[in-house]
Amino acid sequence: MLRDYRVFESFAYHMVNLAQQKRIDKEFDLNGTFYAFDSTTIDLCLSLYDWARFRSTKSGIKVHTQLDIRTEIPTSFTITDAVVHDVNAMDSIAYEPFACYIFDRGYFDLRRLYHINEASSFFVIREKRRPKYEITAGEDVLEGTDNVLQD
Repeated sequence: MLRDYRVFESFAYHMVNLAQQKRIDKEFDLNGTFYAFDSTTIDLCLSLYDWARFRSTKSGIKVHTQLDIRTEIPTSFTITDAVVHDVNAMDSIAYEPFACYIFDRGYFDLRRLYHINEASSFFVIREKRRPKYEITAGEDVLEGTDNVLQD
């Protein structure tokens, strides 16, 4: 008989919540909720974990982690096969309104980034490559600023 994983999942989220409450008083200069999202690949022995093959000589899994920057505590994990591209893990994130999500360039996908905008959330991401764009309208210098040249 297999144990139901949800017992452990529920307990893990309970422990994360307790840990966050202990760390919430940590000084943080920005207002709001900020999350960093990234992944790491864990190599596994190919002869034991053939089901997790992702290269001709390797097997492994990938752990996608959402880190609460204010408390420095992970808030969620998604475990996938190592062959799953990072950008696909964005579909498992439950975006909070007005929270800011920080990604590296492996997560650059305009359709998925637009989904963050639709959830009234924000994001910071490095581009994969230099985009082609054209400025169609804007101000030369924004009123009340001396360091923003165009918007």
